Amino acid sequence: MTKPDFVCLLRILVEHRVDFLVVGGVSAILQGASLSGFDLDIVHSMKPANIARLIRVLNLETQIAVKEETGQEKDLAALPLLRRALEESRRKHGAE
Repeated sequence: MTKPDFVCLLRILVEHRVDFLVVGGVSAILQGASLSGFDLDIVHSMKPANIARLIRVLNLETQIAVKEETGQEKDLAALPLLRRALEESRRKHGAE
């Protein structure tokens, strides 16, 4: 498994002027903690212009399908929140 290049990923977000915060393990690593992290967790502004600047965003339907398929405990625990977000999005924007 290759080591993820978090700095490169963050640089891309900055270059595209995406408003975001790094959270979780990588946040601690960037501040000098001796942890090992294999995913980059960010919280981004939900403003439409900011979302448009994101390089790629996995849609909620696909996120739900992936988590259902993997069946890991943490993924299954996230499903109710993702389903609720999908329902709210559909109500707000109309079923597409």
